[in-house]
Amino acid sequence: MPKLDEALDYFFKEVFHKGDRVTVVSPKGTYRFKQETFDRVQPDEVARQLKKKLRKDILLGAMDYKSIIQDIRDLDAKDGEVKGRLIMDLIRQLRDRLTVNDQRIRYLAQALKAQEGRKIIFLFYQKEEIVIPASKYDDSGYGGRPGGQLTTTSRTSRQSSQTPP
Repeated sequence: MPKLDEALDYFFKEVFHKGDRVTVVSPKGTYRFKQETFDRVQPDEVARQLKKKLRKDILLGAMDYKSIIQDIRDLDAKDGEVKGRLIMDLIRQLRDRLTVNDQRIRYLAQALKAQEGRKIIFLFYQKEEIVIPASKYDDSGYGGRPGGQLTTTSRTSRQSSQTPP
């Protein structure tokens, strides 16, 4: 996760100003740092602790992906009438976890507009390529064929967007 480390170091050294509030949203949680936090703890120490938490969140998220894929494999190996619907639900869950949700990004932008002061957003996402086990019940276009893959269109990047105060 060197890109994440690099971006957080850049943020706390070049972008962050004393008195700023910082909110970090990860797949597993939201971390809010008020300006009082930085009166007690140096920004580089906050960055160090945040990197540790984000690594843990990222690893937990990866475990979720693996668990869903294993559930698909397990269900596909069984007989039953409802397994097709269950497999489709799992594939949708996997797709939803791997794509950037434009609606949530718009909601975030609206929420930020209501806050006073300067706003800077760093959005991290990466290209995910997950092999979905082939299943005769899948009609999503992501699996259902030997070696079917779900590939999101995102890529590893750092984007900075400033909204006017």
